[in-house]
Amino acid sequence: SERLHKGTHFNWLLTYDNCDLIWDLYSKLNPCPIGVRYSANQRTVGSELLVADPSLQLPDSQNSRKLII
Repeated sequence: SERLHKGTHFNWLLTYDNCDLIWDLYSKLNPCPIGVRYSANQRTVGSELLVADPSLQLPDSQNSRKLII
């Protein structure tokens, strides 16, 4: 997370499980909670955090909570 906080010369996007540790590590980068569909054994929607390069345009926070990948 330190490298991403300092900035990079490339665009990036990542997801992590939605947990307190990830919120703490990436809080300055405005993580966005999203739903992710899983279907390996049974169909469920899990909660993950989307963390993106600040230069990328993402849906506004009101609509992003409805975003399911």
